[in-house]
Amino acid sequence: MLPTLRKTGHYEVAADQSVNQLLAEFGDFKVTYVQQMVEFKDALEKQTKAFDKSISNMTLSTTQQNKVHRAVKDRVGSLLGGAHSDLYKEKSRMYFANLWNDLKAEFECGSRWQDLNPAYMEEAMSWIRYWNYEGR
Repeated sequence: MLPTLRKTGHYEVAADQSVNQLLAEFGDFKVTYVQQMVEFKDALEKQTKAFDKSISNMTLSTTQQNKVHRAVKDRVGSLLGGAHSDLYKEKSRMYFANLWNDLKAEFECGSRWQDLNPAYMEEAMSWIRYWNYEGR
C-alpha cells in the first residue's frame, strides 16, 4: 500500500483484497507515519535548543556597539549641557562610568557592556535615552 501511495499518489483497492488485509496495511502505514512524526519532533526540539543556546550567547556586532556608544555619548552630553560645557568637562567621567555600570546591571551583560545580547538592543537604546544620573 505505502509504496503505491508514494509512487502514484493514490491507492486503489483490488477486487480480491479483503478488508482485513487493507486494515493491516493501513495499520503499518499509520505506525510508520507516527514513528516519522516522533523522529521529526525530536529533531525539531534538538534544533530549537541549539538555536536558543546560540541566540543567548550572541553579543553586539561592531555596528551595534557603535550605536550604543553614540547613544551614551549623546545622553551624557544632553544631561550636562553639551560636550563643550564646563559642567560636561567637570562631571562627564562620573556620568559615563555610572551609565555604563547601570547599563551592565540592568541588562545583566557581565563585566563588559559589549556583551549585551542583541535581542535587547532596542530596549537598551530606549533605556539609555531615559537614563538619569543618580549620585552615589
